Amino acid sequence: DIGENFSGSLTAALVREDGADKIELEEAYVESLEGGFLDNTFFKFGRAFWNVGALNTQHAHADDFADRPLPYRVFLNKAYNDDGLEVSYLLASSEIGIGYFRGEDFPFGNTAGSEGDGSNAWSAFYKSTINLSNSEELSFNLYHLAGISKSPNARVSNEDTVTFSGDSDLSIVSFDYQNSYGSGSKFKISAEYFYRNQVGTFADSEASTGAITFDDSDSGYYLALVNKFNEHLSIGARYGKLMAADTPSALVGSMLDSGGNDPDSYSIMADWNFDSSAIMRLQINHEEPQPNVVDNQIIFQYVMYLGSGGHDSHDH
Repeated sequence: DIGENFSGSLTAALVREDGADKIELEEAYVESLEGGFLDNTFFKFGRAFWNVGALNTQHAHADDFADRPLPYRVFLNKAYNDDGLEVSYLLASSEIGIGYFRGEDFPFGNTAGSEGDGSNAWSAFYKSTINLSNSEELSFNLYHLAGISKSPNARVSNEDTVTFSGDSDLSIVSFDYQNSYGSGSKFKISAEYFYRNQVGTFADSEASTGAITFDDSDSGYYLALVNKFNEHLSIGARYGKLMAADTPSALVGSMLDSGGNDPDSYSIMADWNFDSSAIMRLQINHEEPQPNVVDNQIIFQYVMYLGSGGHDSHDH
């Protein structure tokens, strides 16, 4: 708490990269409290996971699955985490907001490069919730994230060898249906569709083609079903699909070339909640990321919440 009008939060992660232990600052923000500043108006500034997709505002350990859906990994490199300001306004059953950011995180900049040389980005979102009955709830959300990737902080892609400079626009449509059909029981269907348009140039450091002009779009979606039988046991299934953009002829055979493959991902999971402070999860993934490549994964996850909080939430 910061007085009567604001609260603040700081989250840091201990990671090991390149043989060294490092501290990464995930979030450090201040936000206004309900009724403490302007009626139904909220401000949030600092470094945070912003309103870009239904899952982006929460930390990954609070997800229903052990990893983020395929579109989040490709279009947001798991999550959009940047420095900036977000303003939102609450209506009766919905929320609208806008944001302005430094543009140093994927898909615009590269925080591992020239920190402080932001590429500039902005967002807009609309979120609504409809109570269908005493036990049923439907959420419909719209998000848009746009920005310019430019030197010396141009975006380095997931493949690490391809650099993009230019305009990037990402639109997301999100649906979420929840039915609390019994005491401690809940059935949930979640779906999101991602559409990205990029206009600029791609350059592959492993190729000698130089900067290649690009003006095209790609898209992806996922569908997830999770059933919580009781306070302890949940099972879920998820499918994700990407529709890759056409590869410029000069980059055929490079890391950017999809080879005509539209990647997809299948996941099933089961988790056991010992109590509000401990979760054990087993997940199996089957993915086809590249032509003639199959990636089967078994993930075991154990999440322990230290302190009295249990599951955290970073939303109004």
